[in-house]
Amino acid sequence: MYKFGINSICFSKDWPDDFSEIIKKAASIGYDTIELFTAFLLDKPKSTLDRYVKIAEDVEIELQFSTGLPAEHDISSESETIRRNGIEASKKTLEIINLMNGKIYAGLIYAAWGEKIEHINQKKVRRDISIKSMREIMQVAEDFGITCCVEVVNRFEQFLMNTSAEALEYVNEVDSPHLKVHLDTFHMNIEEHNLTDPILLAGDKLGVFHIGESNRHFPGMGSLPWDDIIKALNKVKFKGSLNFEPFIYFGGEVANAVGLYRDLTNGATQDQIDAFAIESLAFMKNRVSMLENQN
Repeated sequence: MYKFGINSICFSKDWPDDFSEIIKKAASIGYDTIELFTAFLLDKPKSTLDRYVKIAEDVEIELQFSTGLPAEHDISSESETIRRNGIEASKKTLEIINLMNGKIYAGLIYAAWGEKIEHINQKKVRRDISIKSMREIMQVAEDFGITCCVEVVNRFEQFLMNTSAEALEYVNEVDSPHLKVHLDTFHMNIEEHNLTDPILLAGDKLGVFHIGESNRHFPGMGSLPWDDIIKALNKVKFKGSLNFEPFIYFGGEVANAVGLYRDLTNGATQDQIDAFAIESLAFMKNRVSMLENQN
């Protein structure tokens, strides 16, 4: 049976200022891991970070970490100042993750979230810069024993890698045992020919797997072929957790960041949204269990 996780920014309309209650809620619902968005950890005192770790230990949930780099920390930037700022911010992030006993750092960690290029010829230049930066960052990750995972996202959120094949080539070129691929069913549904081949291609280089429907609702509340997806994960013997990343809240900072301009909850209350999280987790556990029993 897989572990199941959820992203910390899935429980509110706006970016969280404090993760304490979110960690408790994820554990109470039944999730095994929670991804903390690292942008909101960089300015926190050690006492606050220690508190998060203690809460997680008390409720028996694993802390994982993810981010989307801002423009001023773009490690693929042609500006040496911005690139260096990004490298140092990434190193600081890894130090914080290590302090919090984390072993997974994923997301859009290789370039700025939401950035576009004016000409396709820039892609190779920016990719080469990102790889050079990532090799330096990975030296710190290796020292801490942290696995970094580069997220494949759709063309509207980043230009550098939109397919599993592109991410695998990037990971192989950086050539660190602690760098892996991060796939997400929402992005795969936009960019890939199907939802199984990208998993099979990534194989043992797959480190993090996000799950959500084609409209970013909770798994089981849409049309994606979850049995086929789970079978592909089983085939490559995926060892990570299946991390839920639904974005359904309308009218807040998170919705603006992910481009959500309508209410996917149909006016649901917070209690009803929490029920979505419970029902979806039960749905995925049922599918995984059923397929395991068939083997």
